Amino acid sequence: MIPVPEKECKEIDIAEKTAADPQYGNLMLKQYLFLKENMDRVTNKVEKVYKDVTVQGKPSHKQKFLKGVCCDFPKLEEKCQEYKERDQAKERDKARRIAYMRQMGRER
Repeated sequence: MIPVPEKECKEIDIAEKTAADPQYGNLMLKQYLFLKENMDRVTNKVEKVYKDVTVQGKPSHKQKFLKGVCCDFPKLEEKCQEYKERDQAKERDKARRIAYMRQMGRER
C-alpha cells in the first residue's frame, strides 16, 4: 500500500458519487464490495509483495522483478514521514502565531 497520512484520507459517500455519476458510483460500489469480501486475501498479498520488494540481501528473480515494477516503498514511507513532520511544524507555527496575536490583543 502507498503510505498516506491519516489526516489526508477522507471518507467517500458512494451514494453521493452514484447520484452524480451512476457509472462511476456503481464501479466504486463494486470495488468496495470486492474489497470487503476479499480483505484478508488482498491484505496477505499486499504484505507478501511489500516483504519481497523491501527484502535486504541478495534478492531472488521474483524479488528483482517486483522491485522493477513496484513503488519504492521505503522511499515513499520516508517522504510520507517528512510530509507529516512538515505538516506538524506548520501546525505548531500556526498555533504560536494565534497565541501571539491573542497575547497582543490582551496587551492593548
